Amino acid sequence: MRGKALYLSSRNGLPGTYDVPGQERAAGESFATQIVAGGAIEAATNACTHQLVDRLEALDIPVTAELDADGTHSWGYWEDDPRKAWPILAESMGAEA
Repeated sequence: MRGKALYLSSRNGLPGTYDVPGQERAAGESFATQIVAGGAIEAATNACTHQLVDRLEALDIPVTAELDADGTHSWGYWEDDPRKAWPILAESMGAEA
């Protein structure tokens, strides 16, 4: 991974901006599922992402990481993340941000 632009994002699994009743969710997913299952999944991936960031830093491999913000494993956050990652990825490809 050395020499590649790396952008990692994860949230802590606690309800965040998109975790409110009436917010758009994946087809058929209930609010309770988003909070309980989505929270557990995101908390687990957050732990793994922290370990990956720690290892990359120990190997002196540059990484941009957005970690620890509140939020579950759900669509609203996935829609935001590519916008945040784009400037880093665009620069690595010589594209306009």
